[in-house]
Amino acid sequence: MSRNGFTLIELLIVVVIIGLLRPSPSRVLQHEGKGLRRLDEVRSRNLATAEEAFFYDSAKYTNTSR
Repeated sequence: MSRNGFTLIELLIVVVIIGLLRPSPSRVLQHEGKGLRRLDEVRSRNLATAEEAFFYDSAKYTNTSR
Protein backbone atom coordinates (compact mmCIF):
# COMPACT_ATOMS: atom_id res chain seq x y z
CA MET A 1 0.00 0.00 0.00
CA SER A 2 1.66 3.25 -1.12
CA ARG A 3 1.17 6.57 0.67
CA ASN A 4 0.79 9.74 -1.37
CA GLY A 5 0.42 12.26 1.45
CA PHE A 6 0.42 12.92 5.16
CA THR A 7 -2.21 11.77 7.59
CA LEU A 8 -4.18 14.23 9.71
CA ILE A 9 -2.33 13.08 12.84
CA GLU A 10 1.07 13.72 11.23
CA LEU A 11 0.02 17.22 10.19
CA LEU A 12 -1.37 18.01 13.65
CA ILE A 13 1.87 16.88 15.29
CA VAL A 14 3.89 19.16 13.01
CA VAL A 15 1.60 22.12 13.78
CA VAL A 16 1.92 21.51 17.53
CA ILE A 17 5.72 21.29 17.32
CA ILE A 18 5.92 24.54 15.34
CA GLY A 19 3.60 26.19 17.85
CA LEU A 20 5.83 25.12 20.72
CA LEU A 21 9.00 26.37 19.04
CA ARG A 22 7.54 29.75 18.06
CA PRO A 23 8.11 32.54 20.60
CA SER A 24 4.91 33.95 22.02
CA PRO A 25 4.15 37.67 21.49
CA SER A 26 4.02 38.22 25.26
CA ARG A 27 7.55 36.85 25.56
CA VAL A 28 8.76 39.21 22.87
CA LEU A 29 7.17 42.14 24.68
CA GLN A 30 8.62 41.18 28.09
CA HIS A 31 11.81 42.99 27.22
CA GLU A 32 9.89 46.12 26.44
CA GLY A 33 12.59 48.16 24.74
CA LYS A 34 14.03 45.41 22.57
CA GLY A 35 10.72 43.69 21.97
CA LEU A 36 8.85 46.80 20.89
CA ARG A 37 11.73 47.93 18.69
CA ARG A 38 11.84 44.51 17.04
CA LEU A 39 8.07 44.53 16.61
CA ASP A 40 8.30 47.95 14.94
CA GLU A 41 11.04 46.70 12.63
CA VAL A 42 8.99 43.67 11.59
CA ARG A 43 5.86 45.76 11.01
CA SER A 44 7.83 48.31 8.97
CA ARG A 45 9.33 45.55 6.85
CA ASN A 46 5.88 44.01 6.30
CA LEU A 47 4.47 47.41 5.33
CA ALA A 48 7.30 47.97 2.85
CA THR A 49 6.74 44.51 1.34
CA ALA A 50 3.00 45.19 0.99
CA GLU A 51 3.75 48.56 -0.63
CA GLU A 52 6.08 46.94 -3.16
CA ALA A 53 3.51 44.24 -3.94
CA PHE A 54 0.89 46.93 -4.55
CA PHE A 55 3.33 48.81 -6.80
CA TYR A 56 4.02 45.72 -8.90
CA ASP A 57 0.30 45.06 -9.28
CA SER A 58 -0.79 48.61 -10.11
CA ALA A 59 2.39 50.35 -11.33
CA LYS A 60 1.91 53.11 -8.73
CA TYR A 61 2.50 53.61 -5.05
CA THR A 62 -0.32 54.06 -2.59
CA ASN A 63 -1.52 57.59 -1.87
CA THR A 64 -0.23 58.56 1.57
CA SER A 65 -1.76 62.06 1.77
CA ARG A 66 -5.17 62.26 3.38
